[in-house]
Amino acid sequence: IGTWVLGEACREVAGWARVAPGRVPRVSVNLAAPQIVDRHLPWIVQSTLAEAGAAPGWLTLEVTERMLVTETSDVLERLHAIRALGVKISVDDFGTGYSSLAYLQQFPINHIKIDRSFVVPLDDAAGGPGLVPAIVAIGQALGMSTIAEGIETERQLERLRELGCELGQGYLFARPLDAASML
Repeated sequence: IGTWVLGEACREVAGWARVAPGRVPRVSVNLAAPQIVDRHLPWIVQSTLAEAGAAPGWLTLEVTERMLVTETSDVLERLHAIRALGVKISVDDFGTGYSSLAYLQQFPINHIKIDRSFVVPLDDAAGGPGLVPAIVAIGQALGMSTIAEGIETERQLERLRELGCELGQGYLFARPLDAASML
């Protein structure tokens, strides 16, 4: 299923590029644990992109913290090979799993995704920003961008901007869309 999802995502983004060449969105695909341990993953990613006619820069692969701490040397090698293709790598739901800062320096990560559970409290005017400033600072220190997940209100967006979070996703911007609605 993971390979099929990757293929569908690459075919869709390639189709969008043909329709609106100057406005190609980046598409993110979550990798499942069996995919990350497959030694053929870099080849699968490369061939899927080529078959779809999609540029590597249009694709971001998302991995969880837990995946990064299993079979470290093999996973590290695969992620470096994928990154060498021009594909971006994100750590999804950062702060909800193992959270080892060592792997952030070791692995070829482009983005840290701030879990929604850290974003929701930003709506509370009386509450502090929690861990968000620390996560943003870690990203900045390591040359990675931060992406906040689950942004639902203008207040959350405003506070995230104030804290230096560069990117965001959530219902504030759009509800989930099918491929045809993207255009």
